[in-house]
Amino acid sequence: MRWTDATATASPSVTFTAMENVFAEDIAHAWTLAIGAADLDGDLLPELYFANDFGPDRLLHNRSQPGEMKLALLAGEKPIGMPNSKVLGNDGFKGMGVDFADLNNDGLLDIYVSNIADQYALEESHFAFVSTGQPEKMQQGIAPYHDHSESLGLARSSWGWETKFGDFDNDGMTEALQATGFRKGQVNRWPELQELAIANDGALRHADSWFAFRPGDDLSGHDPNPFFVRGKDGRFYDLSAELGLDDPFVTRGIATADVDGDGDLDFAIANQWENSYFYRNESPHPGQFLGLRLQHPSGSPAIGAVAKVLLPNGHSLVSQVDGGNGHSGVRSSDLHFGLGDVSTDSPLSVEVQWRNRQGRPQQKSLLLSPGWHTVQLSDTAKPLANLS
Repeated sequence: MRWTDATATASPSVTFTAMENVFAEDIAHAWTLAIGAADLDGDLLPELYFANDFGPDRLLHNRSQPGEMKLALLAGEKPIGMPNSKVLGNDGFKGMGVDFADLNNDGLLDIYVSNIADQYALEESHFAFVSTGQPEKMQQGIAPYHDHSESLGLARSSWGWETKFGDFDNDGMTEALQATGFRKGQVNRWPELQELAIANDGALRHADSWFAFRPGDDLSGHDPNPFFVRGKDGRFYDLSAELGLDDPFVTRGIATADVDGDGDLDFAIANQWENSYFYRNESPHPGQFLGLRLQHPSGSPAIGAVAKVLLPNGHSLVSQVDGGNGHSGVRSSDLHFGLGDVSTDSPLSVEVQWRNRQGRPQQKSLLLSPGWHTVQLSDTAKPLANLS
């Protein structure tokens, strides 16, 4: 659906037009449970990631021009020793959630995908597709990502749904949250579902071959939602129990924002068939932070804008205004960066890039101190010369 018009009358309205033939048939009719939109190659046009159940996920490279919508399918390259199912675009897992963050500090966003990865069940694997640092390969139809979920400690948990990244202690390293669980009951029905899963594909397509759920049946209904924290060895570890977040919920969505304006991220979880909960972040000694509200002249969030923050130690942090990706969760359109031990009066170099209301790339260099800042992005800022 392409935005085509809007009216700013007493009864505002927005008009969208259905675009024909943007997707191939197998992409348009896949069983898609989550969508992620993020600029992965630095041209300020969002790529699309479709997390598909019962079929390969799809990464589409945005090659659109004014008046022409064009999205090209990408496929990953298979390194020696990598299972076929862990190559981007070649899996048969149960894609259910997707989010983006820079996991290897190369200034490019990486992709975290939820599948089913429960022990003694369909222990497929979640994905952590890390950039190879070669975004130019997208023009050749290649997805420049390799899955590092196992070495990063993100490959396994339970029946995964939503995924969300965020720096909750402001130390400069992102944490990873995941919504898990399918159905809570007393009788474990994984043996029956596992039997169906390893049956002939010809039987799977017939609903009569599936067993019937009954009250009291359980499928991954008593696992906690992981709260993955990165250790000094570079791996992520689930600290949900240590943080008191290990209640056995059946969760679908996660929302993140600095709700109380104190500089650290809070979050809420949306549970199925039971109460949902909000968690206020009361970390006793968080690091410094930089918060950016990037807005168009109208005051609306500048969706798609990119901010890069240069830290005093030479490292950089990158984030994009998206309002939320994935299965059923959201995030604030405000950008939040954890800064670690940066001084409160230390000026930070911030580079902001965006497309104005006419679609032209713009850029703005800022020098900001830690804390919250509202930045108006005008339609007549400095053009970004290296983008069309």
